[in-house]
Amino acid sequence: MVDDDETSNLLTTMVIADMNITEEVDVAANGEEALQYIMKNCEQSAAGEQANCPGLILLDINMPIMDGFEFLEAYKSKFDKENKVPVVMLSSSSNHKDFDKAKALKVKGYIVKPLDEEKLQDALANS
Repeated sequence: MVDDDETSNLLTTMVIADMNITEEVDVAANGEEALQYIMKNCEQSAAGEQANCPGLILLDINMPIMDGFEFLEAYKSKFDKENKVPVVMLSSSSNHKDFDKAKALKVKGYIVKPLDEEKLQDALANS
């Protein structure tokens, strides 16, 4: 999860825990932290293993240092060729311009906060 809003992160983590779909949710407070996490955890070792690469990235738009759209552009240029981790926008923005920009950057889904089980299930079904 890439989001700087601690309250939102807590609620999102609770929804994910209730759904019992993963053992672990890692959080980066901005896009730069997320890129560093991916570089550390998604590069293949000599044995072909990926240490702790996420199965899904939930990405907010409005964050300090590197926002969600900046992250998407950097991620796609650096990692997306070899790492096919689906990205779902999870934002409080219901602005059609944000939705269109996310779609142009080929995200797998766009969820308007707050997250609930139905919204996440729909996003997972489409990713």
